[in-house]
Amino acid sequence: IGKGEDANTWRGLFRQLTAAGYLTGDTEGHGTLALTDLARPLLRWGAWLIAIGVAVVAAGATMQVPLFDQPALHWVGLMTFKPRTEDYVPLFPWFGMVLVGAGIGTMAAPRRSWAERLAAWKLTSAIGWIGWLGRHSLAVYLLHQPLLMGAMLLIRRFA
Repeated sequence: IGKGEDANTWRGLFRQLTAAGYLTGDTEGHGTLALTDLARPLLRWGAWLIAIGVAVVAAGATMQVPLFDQPALHWVGLMTFKPRTEDYVPLFPWFGMVLVGAGIGTMAAPRRSWAERLAAWKLTSAIGWIGWLGRHSLAVYLLHQPLLMGAMLLIRRFA
């Protein structure tokens, strides 16, 4: 995947998707790209999203393409080495998980319009803590690494 395309072509793809209105820069979400309402027809693919997502995960876990060894393309995730960073979250394989989740969500959702589903949805107290985590994502981000490293040190010491 992508062997026949150079870095400029890949950059152009994302520029075109943004210019066409399918992607937007989420300035409040740490500068991530977000799908717009124009991308909503993608959700109609249902179970196909699961299959495509599994393929993206498999490609990210198995494919290594020297074209992506350029620093500007590390975010794709198909390079021949892992960069020296703990915060490396590449498009391949992680976007595959997004697609799998979207596929499961579309299959599990009742067959109602988007507006009807949104109007009927209520956050129950059983999962209310998930919303709290989302509203305090920086604190979660800053605390999770030392907590996980401490847990790993304890496991290593007593195992």
